[in-house]
Amino acid sequence: MNDNTVLGGVRATEGQGFKAPDVIGIGINGVDAVNELSKAQPTGFYGSLLPSPDIHGYKTSEMLYNWVTKGVEPPKFTAVTDVVVDYPR
Repeated sequence: MNDNTVLGGVRATEGQGFKAPDVIGIGINGVDAVNELSKAQPTGFYGSLLPSPDIHGYKTSEMLYNWVTKGVEPPKFTAVTDVVVDYPR
């Protein structure tokens, strides 16, 4: 899920009395995580993955193109490399 969705879940758990050490939220996008990870006190938001659109977007388009034009179905799982953005705990 994107960072904002995960942050909403983290806020909801805080509202129900959960403390930061009891929550683990990790989002995707990286950009929206910066403010949360810059807070003086850590929250349940542990980090975010920042995918590369140039790499992952190209690979996704290539797999879809090959599936549609050549009948080559993409694998059910494709591992990707991301930049991890996290809070130094």
